[in-house]
Amino acid sequence: MPPTSMLLVQESLLHMTIDEEFIKRFYVRFFDISPKMRILFGGSLESHSHKFQAAFEVFSGGAQNIESLKESLNKLGAYHFDKNVKPEYFQFFQQAILETLKEELGDFFTPEMKVAWEDYFKKIISYMREGMAAREADISNSLAGEKTMNDLNIIQEFKDAGAMLSGHFVLSSGLHSPTYLQCARVMMDAQRGERLCAALALRVREWMLATGQKIDVIVAPAMGGVVVGYEMGRQLAIDTMFCERVEGKFALRRGFELQEGQKVLIVEDVVTTGKSSMEAVACVQAQGAEAVAVASLIDRRGSNDVSLTLPLISLLKLDVPTYLPDNLPDELKDLPAIKPGSRDLKK
Repeated sequence: MPPTSMLLVQESLLHMTIDEEFIKRFYVRFFDISPKMRILFGGSLESHSHKFQAAFEVFSGGAQNIESLKESLNKLGAYHFDKNVKPEYFQFFQQAILETLKEELGDFFTPEMKVAWEDYFKKIISYMREGMAAREADISNSLAGEKTMNDLNIIQEFKDAGAMLSGHFVLSSGLHSPTYLQCARVMMDAQRGERLCAALALRVREWMLATGQKIDVIVAPAMGGVVVGYEMGRQLAIDTMFCERVEGKFALRRGFELQEGQKVLIVEDVVTTGKSSMEAVACVQAQGAEAVAVASLIDRRGSNDVSLTLPLISLLKLDVPTYLPDNLPDELKDLPAIKPGSRDLKK
């Protein structure tokens, strides 16, 4: 970066204040330039505003020596990669911040000053891109994200965790099956849970961008969805709560509440018929919020897709046979039935 540009950036910083009003004007421009960027900011912008202010202070501090920011900017790039930010989005950020700077500085924002800030952001973005590329490589090599986690990878994760069980099981839907997926065992290993939920989170983000739908809150039905729900909340940076059965019906307890109009993602571990998901939807609707989709590690509905009326985003669609209680095959009739689910747990 030319020394003259560095001096101009430093000089301009003496004439501006990065406060709440400045940040508000920036976000208005940012979302006007690219409305779909709003999808990446779940819920209130307050927490994002604090992060933006902190980041801008870091940028400002590097005006004297941009090289000193390289490590911090690499980490910031990796963070934004995890939030599904694409490198091409930086052009929208730069345009919005330059327009905000022009309004803030007025006549002091000369053509030479504009070029200086363009040079500065070019360097900042290059370091952030480095961090994004490194994070993508890490995911490809070790976290097995969306690009490498195929159906066989996912099935192997369940097998390695001892979570794909064989026998005679009564599912929470009331159907009987020779196979049961015990996601609680998968989530015992935090790194395995991270791998699976990171891959599912990427699919959720792709769905959000494709549909233009935002998500404000995650609600996970207890018990099976709780751990998956909180890890998905961590991956997506979205507040998470869970609903639990009170006298047989899902309700929000423990101080959890939804605001009217909030967009909710229901997160499950496994969906068999969609019955529990739709019961969770009813709980959400009773609070005046709107459930917009369901996400689950496994979609094992097969021909049992009788209840779910929302889009289902899943890692794996697994067609495992299920049977009504009065239509069991001989091999299941001879085995004692085990009921591992939590539907009938009482308060």
